[in-house]
Amino acid sequence: MILHRRGGISSSFASSLLLSLLFSGVPAGAGIVLDEQFNGPAIDPSWVVSTSSAYVSSDVRIDQGRLYVDRITPTHYGPDGGFAYASVTFTRSFTELDDFTAELDLSYRQSSAAYMQRSQIVVTDASGFVLGGLFFEDGWANPADAAGSGYWTLFANGNIFTYSSGRLGTSNWNRDLSLVFSRTGSSFNALINGGIQVNGAISTSRAAKVAITFGFYAYNGNVGFGQSVPGPQWVDRVRITGTVPEPGTLRAMALGLLGLARMRRSRR
Repeated sequence: MILHRRGGISSSFASSLLLSLLFSGVPAGAGIVLDEQFNGPAIDPSWVVSTSSAYVSSDVRIDQGRLYVDRITPTHYGPDGGFAYASVTFTRSFTELDDFTAELDLSYRQSSAAYMQRSQIVVTDASGFVLGGLFFEDGWANPADAAGSGYWTLFANGNIFTYSSGRLGTSNWNRDLSLVFSRTGSSFNALINGGIQVNGAISTSRAAKVAITFGFYAYNGNVGFGQSVPGPQWVDRVRITGTVPEPGTLRAMALGLLGLARMRRSRR
């Protein structure tokens, strides 16, 4: 970097800075930043896998455009206050976005009330703050629902925003859930299963990650059906579109520096 004696900046440096910002390849404008359809033979290594402390193992596979977790093995089973929640999370980062739309599809299958599991997908900022997302699970295990009949819960702006009071899916224990979650400025709109619409205020923190979590409650405190069991869970699609921030501030700064350098040069 070339400096004048009194802290000024050379026109050659300012010109180089401006050119680097204009032609650096920084993406801008609206478009698809992540379109994961799980079509490969194995999960993309861009997904980072993490697990809860109560997790031992799980059966994970890619099949027919889906990411499956067929079975989760916990460290132990227990009654109320002592059962384990074993979970596996798949997290992927993407280009940070201001306004964005997330299209997300989740499912799980159960054959009886003995299944006790949870599927969740959320969009967060770089720090992990949840901007929007959804989870669903057995109604009697749903902490958001005092009546014990809720099956999905909407996250928005870091909190539980609302939750259902009725069953989803083709049978009492089958769940198929889709979410289209959009943010424009400081407002969000959520469309659940194509028919339930929710909106409200939201943080303007940039979206940066998506996280998919499959969980299992290892419970043996219900004499009616005995020990809980895990079943298959999967995600079909994760599609994120949005507006990539323009590097306009930096470009304006470079233009200002170039103008200042030329002014100083003309006075000499």
